[in-house]
Amino acid sequence: MAVVRDVTYYRRALHTLFLAHASPHSTLIEYPLPALVVMLPQFLIGRMNVVAFCLLFAATMLLCDACFTYILWRAAGRQRGYATNFWLWFVPCIGPMA
Repeated sequence: MAVVRDVTYYRRALHTLFLAHASPHSTLIEYPLPALVVMLPQFLIGRMNVVAFCLLFAATMLLCDACFTYILWRAAGRQRGYATNFWLWFVPCIGPMA
């Protein structure tokens, strides 16, 4: 449940950015400014719908994880090296923090 609160916090901050015309530097101040670029497409596609934003955000994070796993696999010579194995076990172990 805490994960959903985090994602809705991101949506609420983006909502404030667009509707209250807040400064990008005052929105999600705990994250670097390029993090807004990562979250912005989900917000625009979701059209301020909380459920759509949460689903799009989760799908984007899964895509990023899959891309990183692919990079590790390629770096190991197209075989499951130690880094790939670690990543494939580590992500499920940390659960929602991923």
